[in-house]
Amino acid sequence: MGKLLDTFRRGATARAQETRHVVDLNLEIIKVNGNAYVSGLHWKLLNSPLKFRKEAKEYAARNGWDIVAYRKSSGRIEAGFGPSKFQGYKRMYSVASALAGEMLKQHGDNWIGLFDVGGDRYLLVAVVKGMIHPATDRIFDRVEAIAEYNQIIADHGNSDDRFDDRHCIAPAKLELALHEVELEKVLLSSSLRREYRLRSLKFTITKSELRFLGIIAVGAIAAWQTFAYIDGIEAEKKRVLQEQIRKQQEDLLRAANVRAREKLLAEALKHPWATQPSAHEFVNACESLVDQFPPSVAGWLFLRATCDLKSATVTFKREIGTTQGEFARVLPTVLAALDTSGKKPQIKFEDKGDSVDIEYALLPQIVGDERLADQFEATNQFLGPLQTSESEDLKPIEGLSFKEVSAVISVPTTSSTAVASGASAESEVTPNWRHLTFSFKSKIQPKRVFDSIEIRKGLRVTSLTYTLAKGEDGAGLITWDVEGDLYVNR
Repeated sequence: MGKLLDTFRRGATARAQETRHVVDLNLEIIKVNGNAYVSGLHWKLLNSPLKFRKEAKEYAARNGWDIVAYRKSSGRIEAGFGPSKFQGYKRMYSVASALAGEMLKQHGDNWIGLFDVGGDRYLLVAVVKGMIHPATDRIFDRVEAIAEYNQIIADHGNSDDRFDDRHCIAPAKLELALHEVELEKVLLSSSLRREYRLRSLKFTITKSELRFLGIIAVGAIAAWQTFAYIDGIEAEKKRVLQEQIRKQQEDLLRAANVRAREKLLAEALKHPWATQPSAHEFVNACESLVDQFPPSVAGWLFLRATCDLKSATVTFKREIGTTQGEFARVLPTVLAALDTSGKKPQIKFEDKGDSVDIEYALLPQIVGDERLADQFEATNQFLGPLQTSESEDLKPIEGLSFKEVSAVISVPTTSSTAVASGASAESEVTPNWRHLTFSFKSKIQPKRVFDSIEIRKGLRVTSLTYTLAKGEDGAGLITWDVEGDLYVNR
């Protein structure tokens, strides 16, 4: 994976980390190889190596938390805290602590990873200098996961704790990293250690308490020996108590899974258009950047430009008689003249050095959520101008494709039988909106195309590609490939 951002001052990095240190009490349970893991803990570096348990209890008491996971690394101790209403987790494992320990041999004490947990949701965990990053140990949907992952990499982009590409991990389908790690292959039951388990702060025992309990235990043993005849009765009481505890734990696990499913359902039904720029914002941002590039640089010709929701990439191709050295000498002057709001490009040569990609981050303004139009109204306002432009005489618009894709969402649903066995089923949920996709080729600027389209609500452009080719008369001919989505009421 290429470097996402290559210039951040150390001071800015520290401030960004502090800003992102957010306490999130939404714990979730995930099952891996039959074991239950908890994500969403709040991680904090403890200051006292000798009295860290006391420090943890005092800090947790101020926040109303009762469960904790301790980690020792590089001579330091950190703790992950959880809320008191999740006391049933105390026999489960911290997924962040387990990953930090199990991935140490292969990835060391400085890595970041996204792990697929199903339902197009991803667990984000990062370890920086042996410590779990406080803004991670969270589960996000695809859009949020990509944004959080990129932001953390950017925060550490120019410091001594930056993430090496070899230790950046993400599912291949997200196209974020070169390496992918599956939870099932790293969190093996045979390698789990006691230190990964969650503990109850309410029942943490000090040395003095342990000595006191030892005295009581000696007395209890003596009493038991004295009254051996009640052994059968006491054994039965113990069995009944254990059965009650087991049922309580099952009830807690069942309730936790219900809460997790409710949260997952809410996440699944989030409006996808709410986190994307409007079609006009996207097109304007793309054209404003790409139009600043000259048609040639040191004899290298503009070939194409591609904009997506993350970046804009402009490609130049070497012509016969030109050199990479001359291009590299002239390019900084060309880039310095661009109005990019201080953004730095990523430059990568391809095709054995015969072409170059210049990539800038593209950050158009997000519109946010908005009320959708009805399907008939939206379709008419969208297709009308495009179909008119697709006439046989002019054909400025060609290859128009417009179709609906399924918006049915699969959500895990956990029954009591599934809880006991560790299995899960899925139920389908139909949202109250429809998802339509479109694509077309245009011989006129996309800005002019979308200025002629009346519908704005729910209209999104996700990809815009400029291609420069020679026409029949030898003159340069630009075509635009446009892809996007239209969301309407069901």
